Amino acid sequence: MQIKQLPACYICKLNIEKIITLIPFTITKNFIMKKIISSVFSCFIALSVFGQTNTFPSTGNAGVGTLSPSCWFAGKVFEIKDTRPIFKFNSTVQYSTLYFTNTAIGINHYGEFHVNHNYNAATPDQSRLIFNSYPVQNILTISSNGKVGIGTANPDQNARLSVDGKILAEELQIVVDVPADYVFDQTYRLMPLLQVSHYIKENNHLPNIPSATEIQSKGWVVGEMSNKLLEKIEELTLYMIQLKDENEELKKENMEILERLKKLELK
Repeated sequence: MQIKQLPACYICKLNIEKIITLIPFTITKNFIMKKIISSVFSCFIALSVFGQTNTFPSTGNAGVGTLSPSCWFAGKVFEIKDTRPIFKFNSTVQYSTLYFTNTAIGINHYGEFHVNHNYNAATPDQSRLIFNSYPVQNILTISSNGKVGIGTANPDQNARLSVDGKILAEELQIVVDVPADYVFDQTYRLMPLLQVSHYIKENNHLPNIPSATEIQSKGWVVGEMSNKLLEKIEELTLYMIQLKDENEELKKENMEILERLKKLELK
């Protein structure tokens, strides 16, 4: 008769009397003892080789790759120790969620935080990692194509960062490809003031500046508009220099006229 050997861990849980009852009476006791010792030894080897760096107690800290999981501040900890630790979520549907809550949170769930992975099967490069809380949703959204949204679950695909709300910052640096100093170039054609006056009367806004309607429909592009405003300031500077030169010329002419008048009075 062929004997089917029981799994090692299963044998470890049984006592000798129960094991003997599972074996046909034709088998000798020595053979039975050899099987038991072999299985117990296999179980011991398996625990020694494969379980020596992992700990999953019913209470306390849990560790993978370490027998002493710990954290510098108080609390239960789950620690993975390796050259490159990996904590993987592998969903069989659209969503995966990392969920933070507290035993004191009520039925309205205020104070909870969820980190949701939303896989987009139709356009995988637009799959999203969304940070939600209660009562605020869509705190932060990161798309797999590099687009980021704050306050929105659908970042604009034509921008790297989309913000639905106000931004408060101590400093904002805008990089402009062509700074407005081209106004001071000798080849720059400065529109005569009379022509500027006609343009304003016809269009109700400055030349090379978008109208109010365009700004309302397309928005205010900070870098572009800052450069255009600087262009107008530099043009105003040139107009002031022109007016000063003209004023100096008029003063000179007035002085000459006064000198002539004085000479005529002396005759």
